[in-house]
Amino acid sequence: MRDLYEDDPFGDSGSEYVLSNPSGSESESERDEGTINATVKTRKPIRNEQMWPKNIMKAKRIKGEEYRNFKGYSLISRKKIRKKDTIINPQEYLDLFSESGSVQVLGVNWKVYDWQEQVKAHVRATSLLPFKINSCKRVMITKNTKGNVIVQGEPFYKHLIGTAQGICKKRKTFYDINPDEMSTGHRKIKPEKIKNVDELLTDHFGSTWKEEAENLGLQYYRDVLSDENRGNEKAEEVQEELLCDPQEDKNKFV
Repeated sequence: MRDLYEDDPFGDSGSEYVLSNPSGSESESERDEGTINATVKTRKPIRNEQMWPKNIMKAKRIKGEEYRNFKGYSLISRKKIRKKDTIINPQEYLDLFSESGSVQVLGVNWKVYDWQEQVKAHVRATSLLPFKINSCKRVMITKNTKGNVIVQGEPFYKHLIGTAQGICKKRKTFYDINPDEMSTGHRKIKPEKIKNVDELLTDHFGSTWKEEAENLGLQYYRDVLSDENRGNEKAEEVQEELLCDPQEDKNKFV
């Protein structure tokens, strides 16, 4: 479309719209050369970039791996999983997923940090911010001359009404935020679930499946169930220690 009109008002801005020919008539030079001046009608009016705020830039679309069709990959993986009757080892899932795309294992290829607790300890609550976050259409994060991070919330796109202020608590800065790495182990399992899984594995592989876990590929279930049983036993011991007989007050007796 841009080849039809060399004088594109947007230049290299990446706009998908071009101006239509208002007159719709062909010039004499174009008729002599036998060319056709096509009239392109815009579906949307062209926005005037001069009215845009200076701090808003029009970004171009980047073609890369992040635009892959995730739904297509998930459908392929589901079809492969349904073909298998039983999947015992979790590694089998990773092998199937790796056939359709790259697999990033939690705790190995990437880590999770506890940002929630750090933000609660350093940043004010939304009700205490200097602006109403629900009515904001723009949130600008900048630094002042002292190097402190300040935030400004604006309810309009083309006007600057508010003032930039800090949103941290007293004697707290963004530079003090240092989140801790979260553990990637399995979550706490209920005793009923542990009992159900143990009975299911016993029915399929026999009562000696824990001793033969390495040969059967059941190391994952053996380790998880053993860890959970230890944790439950410790919790029961603590409860038994707390449930002791009440002691009589010696001061009441003469």
